[in-house]
Amino acid sequence: MAYSDDLRQKVLRAVDTHQASQARLAEIFGVSLSWVKGIVRRRRETGNPHALPHRGGRRPKLSAAQCDALQQYLAAHDDFLLRELQQWLQRRYHLALSLSSLSRLLSARNWPRKKNRCTPPNAIL
Repeated sequence: MAYSDDLRQKVLRAVDTHQASQARLAEIFGVSLSWVKGIVRRRRETGNPHALPHRGGRRPKLSAAQCDALQQYLAAHDDFLLRELQQWLQRRYHLALSLSSLSRLLSARNWPRKKNRCTPPNAIL
């Protein structure tokens, strides 16, 4: 959890003025002792106690070109099964994606997920 810079400054001022031990300050401010020690250490080592920026998360396994090829494959094969799509990706790009990852990928791009248009929608919403 990223705490605000205002809270960081308050905690560091309290540490600098020796108002209480780091453990007691952690209790007072409602944070963990390791968090207090971490911001004190980061300020000491780098001079900057601010939170580190978000690093973007995990990289996607499929490149933009692979996504385009996948979309073309889906347009040509509108009655696919996820397992067939999984095997196609394995053969063509040597990518091992789980069925749930494929399902999330299709959902995120609003690509069709049903085997064919005759399949009734799920009864469970």
